Amino acid sequence: MSDVLVDGEHGILFAPGDVHDCRLALTRAALLDNATLQQYGAACHALVADHLTHTCEAAAYRAIFEQPYEATTRKRAVRHDCLLCAWRRPGAT
Repeated sequence: MSDVLVDGEHGILFAPGDVHDCRLALTRAALLDNATLQQYGAACHALVADHLTHTCEAAAYRAIFEQPYEATTRKRAVRHDCLLCAWRRPGAT
């Protein structure tokens, strides 16, 4: 999820498979105040509403499926201005 979520903005992240890091994240989460939990919830809601729409997801899949086609035909990529879709594009920063 670290390709979409930001630690400390959308919640508390930990490294996949790292049991110690998971335990630390759970401890941190248990100590959060209600205001911070509400901020995390609002940030997640905004992320989903703004960047995880069906239009965004379809554009991301289309860009992936068109890559081999574009390599052989030299057609330009489908452009979509969704920030999350840009994150998911191979080679995007």
